[in-house]
Amino acid sequence: MTVTLNSSTDKRKARAIVHKLRQEMPNAPDWELAQAFEKLVRQDESLRGLAYPHGQVTEDWLCIDCGTNTAPGVLDGATTIQQFSMGAKKITMHVDANTEIYMVRDAIWKKAGMEPFSGCLCIGCLEKRLGRRLKPKDFLRDHPFNQLPTGTPRLLNRRDRDYKGSYFILERGPYEFEAMVSVDKSLGVFDTSEKADEALARHRRKRS
Repeated sequence: MTVTLNSSTDKRKARAIVHKLRQEMPNAPDWELAQAFEKLVRQDESLRGLAYPHGQVTEDWLCIDCGTNTAPGVLDGATTIQQFSMGAKKITMHVDANTEIYMVRDAIWKKAGMEPFSGCLCIGCLEKRLGRRLKPKDFLRDHPFNQLPTGTPRLLNRRDRDYKGSYFILERGPYEFEAMVSVDKSLGVFDTSEKADEALARHRRKRS
């Protein structure tokens, strides 16, 4: 049996299926929803040819406002789905002090002018859109993204009320290392991590 789907009908039907899956699996990551969607399509002949709706899996982790990679150690959505489709049982993600993966409440995302799965925002750009700093209650506490043990100091500061922070270096690019003395105060961006370390050391000596 051949099923021909109109593109607009296709998208509406696919989004309806994903919405239902999200209600049934509220804590599932995007790749798991995509797998469940593909399984349904294979099992139901009337859905043959239906594609997972564009935008439901993170295409990349670049902040749509400033271009910062919010998850430099995490694969993009297309690569993730491809690897699972080829039989991968698990995919290793690397998260560290440069990672800003999180999930806020729908009302917060909407107030920032964002639609569901319409892209990523780094913490700084999300706060700029909101006109205020994020608070722990803005985050979905039980979502897996918000239970990651690490992340940028400013993410942890906003997400976890007791986080104090310390001196640290943020890797902004191949030759861009920002020396931070707190979540909101920078000593500048340097072309090597060694120079950033030296700047932090000088700052410590001045304060001692």
